Amino acid sequence: MKKHVKYNPSRIPPQKKMLTSDQVTALRPFPEFHTSTSSFAALGLAVCPSLNLLVTSSFVRDTLSVWKLPDEMVAKLSFVCFLGGAGSLGSPVRMQFDFHYRSLSGYLAFTPASKTTCPLLLVSDNGHAAVHMIDVVKRSHVGYIAPPGSIAQPRGVAACSTLPLVAVSAWKSAHCSDNVVILYQYSARGTWEKMRVIEAGFVTNPRGLRFSREGSSICVADCGNHRASMFHVADGGFVRHIATGLTNASDVEEVEGGWLVACSGSHTVEFVSDGPAGGGGGRFHLGKVDVHGSGDNDFLHPVVLATVPGFGLAVFDHDGCVRMFSPPDVIAMWRNMSRYRI
Repeated sequence: MKKHVKYNPSRIPPQKKMLTSDQVTALRPFPEFHTSTSSFAALGLAVCPSLNLLVTSSFVRDTLSVWKLPDEMVAKLSFVCFLGGAGSLGSPVRMQFDFHYRSLSGYLAFTPASKTTCPLLLVSDNGHAAVHMIDVVKRSHVGYIAPPGSIAQPRGVAACSTLPLVAVSAWKSAHCSDNVVILYQYSARGTWEKMRVIEAGFVTNPRGLRFSREGSSICVADCGNHRASMFHVADGGFVRHIATGLTNASDVEEVEGGWLVACSGSHTVEFVSDGPAGGGGGRFHLGKVDVHGSGDNDFLHPVVLATVPGFGLAVFDHDGCVRMFSPPDVIAMWRNMSRYRI
């Protein structure tokens, strides 16, 4: 039987700097770390450096897969356990997810680490109209951001690193009045309460989203409008478009000096450097526009992104492959370490 992951709050690593724009434009595929999760039609990806874990979801199997990040002993993702699933997996009822095949649910996010609390995994669950909180260390369900039946078809989910805030994108159908982003705040009563709704008209089919580094705004992959857009947390007001003309924008990730956007329709990850409001700065893309996804830096519908401190960028594609991209010096260091171990 697999051992449970241990969490030692006294050993939380210091917050590492974001990827810089120079590092992003230098990213190269690191095929030794590419991992097939055997989760066709996958959608969710979240990384927790303090737990040294990466989690993926599959909305065909309605399960989560927990992976240990590479370290100096094992230079690859190492499978830890499944979470969720009925039948033989024997999960408790509250952790039997229903992501709804082709309904774009099962997005993931970790709450920030602290000296007193273990990071929790947030899971959007379309079938149960809920957003779960999972203790990955104890492999247990610990509550909800949005309890079952309280949110219509949740999609993307994000946790703020500076404030007790969570954002969830939700919509039932394209171009309808239910296309929204909902902000939840942890209250003095110890419960998560709806704080604000960014109404329809601003976003269409919103998917992945992220709070900005300082927590004052939120960036949304606005798939239906082919763009990524920024909104104020304080009042939900529009700030600017990060980028326009994106084909099926699926997820976003902030880096120093700009934003990364997963574009599943063009099979690319776009880097958009900061620039004037409404226009954005320079553009650069990772991957080849190759629908076969056969090469090391080919994507087949990249849907979710996550930066991995010490490595670079993890990209999860529709076929359930986690692809790692790293700066050349990081690749060289790990390859030298591998030769040394041999």
